[in-house]
Amino acid sequence: MDSEDRLNNGVLSSRPGTVLGGARSFTGLPAGATAPVCEYAVVGVLALAGRLVARHLAALSLPVLMLVVPAAIVGEVVVVAVVGDDALIVNGALTPLTTTPRLVWTAAAVVLLGVIVQLVAVAAVSVVAAGVLLERAVEAASALRAAARRLPALVVLFVIGSVISLVTVAAGVAVIYAGGELWAAVAAMAAPGLASCWLAWAVPLAVLEGLGPVAAIRRAFTATRHRRYRACLVVMVGCVLAPGALVVGARWVLSPWEGVAATTIEAVLMGTVGVLATVVQGTVLAVASLNHWYPPVQHANERYRPVDLDALATRLPSRTPPQVSPTRAVVTAGALAAAVAVPGLAYGGYLSVNPMRLTRVADHRVTSSVTGYPITLHLGNRDRPLLVAESTHAGFVAQACEDRSCANGTPFEPIGKAVESTQVGSATLPDGSVAVAAWAIDRKARTEPLSRPRVLRLVRCTVDGCQDVDDAPIVARAGSEAFTHAAAAARSGNGLVIAATGAAFDGRGDFTPQLLRLIHCADVRCARPRQLWSTRLAYDHAMVDSRSLAVAVGRSGRPIIAHQDRWTGAVTLVSCPDADCRAPSRRKVVAPQQDHPLLDRPHRNGVDLAVTADDRPVLTYRDARSGAARLLRCQDTDCARNQAVTLTGPDVLRPWPALALSPAGLPVVATYDLDRGRVLLITCHDAACARRTMVPIAPLRHDPGRLEVTVDGDGRPWVLWSDMSPYSNALHLTRCLRPGCRP
Repeated sequence: MDSEDRLNNGVLSSRPGTVLGGARSFTGLPAGATAPVCEYAVVGVLALAGRLVARHLAALSLPVLMLVVPAAIVGEVVVVAVVGDDALIVNGALTPLTTTPRLVWTAAAVVLLGVIVQLVAVAAVSVVAAGVLLERAVEAASALRAAARRLPALVVLFVIGSVISLVTVAAGVAVIYAGGELWAAVAAMAAPGLASCWLAWAVPLAVLEGLGPVAAIRRAFTATRHRRYRACLVVMVGCVLAPGALVVGARWVLSPWEGVAATTIEAVLMGTVGVLATVVQGTVLAVASLNHWYPPVQHANERYRPVDLDALATRLPSRTPPQVSPTRAVVTAGALAAAVAVPGLAYGGYLSVNPMRLTRVADHRVTSSVTGYPITLHLGNRDRPLLVAESTHAGFVAQACEDRSCANGTPFEPIGKAVESTQVGSATLPDGSVAVAAWAIDRKARTEPLSRPRVLRLVRCTVDGCQDVDDAPIVARAGSEAFTHAAAAARSGNGLVIAATGAAFDGRGDFTPQLLRLIHCADVRCARPRQLWSTRLAYDHAMVDSRSLAVAVGRSGRPIIAHQDRWTGAVTLVSCPDADCRAPSRRKVVAPQQDHPLLDRPHRNGVDLAVTADDRPVLTYRDARSGAARLLRCQDTDCARNQAVTLTGPDVLRPWPALALSPAGLPVVATYDLDRGRVLLITCHDAACARRTMVPIAPLRHDPGRLEVTVDGDGRPWVLWSDMSPYSNALHLTRCLRPGCRP
């Protein structure tokens, strides 16, 4: 079989001198020379590459597997060794807790090694594909040796391509910073990319013709002359868009699932897709660089410089193709499939065995604007979270989550726009709905709008939304003084107890002293609210961005109130002896902190409260002097004696810690380790938290925001926390997968 018949019979169909698309094609070769490969259309080149991949996938993928699989395993081992136990298993994937310089340099080295390995693999695939085109069988090892011999040239080409990529990205960023539109930035990035994408031809030409980097670039320039835009289209579609579509499609298919099993499947699938993408890139470049079609040119002295196929066939490290039996073909295919899966299975095995005893959590970014202000997390029926957060524009906002992950949810505001922007209280009801106690403007009052009194309403929210504020029952009234109101709520049997601060109501809305009140509602309808107790407070701004008030219910339904003065940091505990709160005790359990430079951040002060199984109050608060998170346990029911313990070091940016109780009635605290940039869960092993376990559950990338913790019936903590950056406020819901967040 001669060269012409071989080329046309094997894979290349178009003959020189034929009319393609209305234009006569030229080969640039003298008469009588070997007939070259001719493909007029870009689609024809891509279709030919697709047929090659489909028919010769095993031969084309073998050099990729021989190079990529060992490199991937080495990269995994190196990264795991560097990360060590300073990591978490988040959604079934390994996630470092701290971005150390050592980890950054290691990751950069692994990525650089991966890019170079892929570049060599693409070059090796192009050698094998050229052999298939010319019916000169090339072994995978021979193709890899041919590519390795040109490694210096390939590295230089990689550096040049990286510089062009940086210039391309810089052009788009410059347009954005200059105030340009998004389309202008895309155009600015597309221009240098489209103008230089023909340089990709230098990769196969450097190996096939044995050229250095400069000579390969010069050769790519001459080989694409008069057809450069077609060369760029082939590179963009065959080497960028098609492989990119494979990767994006694979990730989209796996996006609904999470966990170690899903991560293992994803790793195997992405490894397979990566190998296939490399095969496609190398094959497309080989077919394009061997294509001899040229458009008609008017100048008779124009020179064409296509690849010399006869010289290339002589230069290829080829051998006579062996006869392959069907059984051997099946065994070979199985071995290749197993080889593709090895890195992914090794990664999944490490996550399953968990030899470093890493903490396993599920973490999702909550798709809502509920950030920046105090947040309450409620677990309704089937652990479907419902979030309630204070807001400056609507009093409070809520989000009903579609599932336990809370990755998707429906945010909503209370119906009506008269809710005050102050602290709200909320509690979970037996049916899974949430009762929210919030101060609102009394729009029915016949006074000037600015002097209208406030009313404390009990708004019921479900996963379908919140009721109209004007239809919600009124449980208390207060004067018109703005920013002096706060509310906290806790469930008491089938009813509620509500603690509230607000100016006393004189019937006219004039300024009056501030009161702390305790109110009982028999049910969420609260048809007959009953004030159990009240006392006068010093004037205090209960701003929306702090939590100065907390309430809990002890044994026999007795209410307990904790109130922190946001300016001095003093904490007062009011303990009722019974459900009717007859003769409650009132003690200042934390002394005021005065005349200290850190007291200029009162918006980060706050208090949280719970009652342990032995009916003794325990509370967490932010030390106003140092910013440290502290826990105080009362040693008797009315807190005449108490014991405080410091849980973290000092930091002025730390907000107040959140508190919940485990099923055993022991404290569980969520706060931040700002020295190491982590969200911290503290599990106490005794009521005083003298013995405790501190477990990081998430990395903190920016500034700390408000956080909340609750524990489900199985003892698994749920932490809602905020990562505050200058550009966005990310709200995360992190759920421990095991009781107490044990490994």
